[in-house]
Amino acid sequence: MALVNTPLPIFVKIPEDIGGGSLKIRYKPFGGTSWESVTMKKMKGGFGGVVPCGQLSTTGELKLYIIVKDKEGDPIATAGTRKQPLTVEIKNKLDGDQPSLPGEEPPEQCVAKGDCPPDFPGCTPSGDGARGDKGWGASCDKSKECREGLICLNGSCEQGEGDDDDDDDDDDDGGLAGAPKNIVSLGIQLDLLILGGAENVCGVFEDGEFKQELDNYFCFSPDGEFLGKPMDGKFNEIEGGIALAGARILAGYDRVLWKGLTAGVRIGYAFGGSPSVGDAEDRYEDCKDDFGGDACREPLASDFLPFHGEVRASYLVFQEGLVRPYGFVGFGIGQVNAGVNVAVCDMVDEDGGPVPADERDGKCDDVGRKVDDVEAYQVTGLNFVPFGGGAIFAITKNWGVNVEAKFMLMLPTFGFVIAPSVAPVFMF
Repeated sequence: MALVNTPLPIFVKIPEDIGGGSLKIRYKPFGGTSWESVTMKKMKGGFGGVVPCGQLSTTGELKLYIIVKDKEGDPIATAGTRKQPLTVEIKNKLDGDQPSLPGEEPPEQCVAKGDCPPDFPGCTPSGDGARGDKGWGASCDKSKECREGLICLNGSCEQGEGDDDDDDDDDDDGGLAGAPKNIVSLGIQLDLLILGGAENVCGVFEDGEFKQELDNYFCFSPDGEFLGKPMDGKFNEIEGGIALAGARILAGYDRVLWKGLTAGVRIGYAFGGSPSVGDAEDRYEDCKDDFGGDACREPLASDFLPFHGEVRASYLVFQEGLVRPYGFVGFGIGQVNAGVNVAVCDMVDEDGGPVPADERDGKCDDVGRKVDDVEAYQVTGLNFVPFGGGAIFAITKNWGVNVEAKFMLMLPTFGFVIAPSVAPVFMF
């Protein structure tokens, strides 16, 4: 609380871990239309300043907020904002002592009245807060040059409320004006796919018919998609674990919308994934010509989708500082495929015909041939839900490094991906 028509001393103590090279207080008197400034002087233990009595000529709430700046003049901390200011009740009589700065006497009440709100009954303005006579569209440098109801915007008087004369340290989105609103990145992401253990991953040939019971596994040979006929219960299985699926280059853009809430996009290209199907269609057609369609395995796999597209919503816990952590969730288009080596007992030769006697293996019941150069790939996607968190490590005001731990739920062909990434970022 403070006494009406009396200078208001304000003392601010800054925590040692924040420090600060300067401090400014912005305030608006009760009924006022513009924000004024108090430049605070450094004192023992903090910063001190005085709101003049001319701004406290009526009872009501004095609104204010505080900005702490570093030695370079960049904001590093605030207390209150324009939209959610701190308040001091101005009264005709105080219950306790009048405020004072450390080591000083409380100021005495002023005799003359100061600036008043427009048309406020019983109060005569001193003239300092009077508005000018410039109409809409007239050139201006400050809002006080314009008539009531107008503000100086981009060099001319325009319709609006408030006052934009000052060096706003508070932004409309509730954040600091010095905090960057745009974040551009270009980095690399690793894809680690959680593989589930499975049997007959390359399908199985039994009762004169080929069966592919698992719709999320496809096998590949050096020529492309594997078109053999594996025996049931002979190798042809994988154990669960984590497999490196590849990497992808991602370009990103994020925009701070309101108080750390951001919207962003990632566009990129994936390397790795499953191999090309190769000449699988040609080999299938050749097999049909040589041995008939019933004797040949039809290709089922598709080529890997390298495109990556992602939209996300994030929340920056801190918009400024050396470390700026955040969390995010989103939706995207893309694919993550990872494979491991498997052996199979193939009941046909490389051309799809019967296995020659000299190629038959005892481990394959002397019926099939053992093939060791087959890769079984778990296929996921083509959509995903990304979520996770990370942090921007600021190097300078505009440059930094983003480190992120992302997880991807692949849909509709399910898979779970661990996707760490690192990217240099440009902030402005």
